[in-house]
Amino acid sequence: FFFLRTCMRFASAVLSAAMSYVRMSGPSLNQTMLRVKDPAKAVDFYQRHFGMTLLRRKDFSDFSLFFMATLPEGQEKPGPDEEEAYLKSGKYGTVLELTHNHGTEKEEGPVYANGNTDDSRGFGHIGFLVDSVEETCKQLEAAGVGFKKKFGEGNMKNIAFALDTDGYWVELINRTPGARLTGRPSFQQTMLRVKDMKVSEQYYTENFGMTVIDRLDFPEWKFSLSFLATITEEEKAKVPPAGTEEAHKYLWGVPYATLELTYNYGTDTDPDFKGYHSGNTEPRGFGHICFMVDDVYETCSEMEKKGCKFHKKPDDGRMKGLAFALDPDGYWVEIIKRHLP
Repeated sequence: FFFLRTCMRFASAVLSAAMSYVRMSGPSLNQTMLRVKDPAKAVDFYQRHFGMTLLRRKDFSDFSLFFMATLPEGQEKPGPDEEEAYLKSGKYGTVLELTHNHGTEKEEGPVYANGNTDDSRGFGHIGFLVDSVEETCKQLEAAGVGFKKKFGEGNMKNIAFALDTDGYWVELINRTPGARLTGRPSFQQTMLRVKDMKVSEQYYTENFGMTVIDRLDFPEWKFSLSFLATITEEEKAKVPPAGTEEAHKYLWGVPYATLELTYNYGTDTDPDFKGYHSGNTEPRGFGHICFMVDDVYETCSEMEKKGCKFHKKPDDGRMKGLAFALDPDGYWVEIIKRHLP
């Protein structure tokens, strides 16, 4: 018993050192949820092709959840006795939550929308940093993985978009040389299209303590990107001014996940623009992003005072103690409590 406890303490110390950028108090970006038709195929796809670890499966009467994460090289999956505490503390950083509504695996054809069609446009993609986009694409293609855009195609030739088993776009981006995580792919971003960049940045920085770590502008293609993260004060000190070459190099080398906001020029002033699709009405697909907080009730109370809207408040519905806020574009933002061991 003493030996086991010592090993667990050592593993915890290694993880803490390796993931010192993960905020363990205040809001922290915790998950991105995608609905999947067949969880066996979806889990295998992210395990086999992107090196993700299935941290935990949770089964309910009519749906199941699968939590997957990029763990640092050398970090083993927590044992059965540690899984729940590991998940509830947020030590792993940001996870990909795959939601399976029972029975969808028996349906014919595609079940969910990927967020990039006219009737579902809103969520865009998730993204992974890799050591070489070109080599990763060759490996994926050899394994029979489909692509929306291959390496060398289109305007941005150094990136690629693979298609997962549900047709969601998975961006591949070259890591900055010398990045803190190397080897296996690392979950780096979730992209959401927004109507007004300033309004959305303000929402996430003021309500969830996010930091804008970089901005990219592409006037030739009429869109801008903003990358936000929940990081420690120590990590913030390492972030170069947004929009600089140093910030770009930092962005493509981060060991944590970011929220990528995409603004297409003119949506904020176009009277005919009808907004983006949240993914939670037909056609469904993307579900939500999620933040861990110290106190769900206090966080929601403060947000209500600021005029923030909610799909579900903490005591509504069957699942008490968690909430779903609505961001300025109507995307669902889950708010859950952090439980430190």
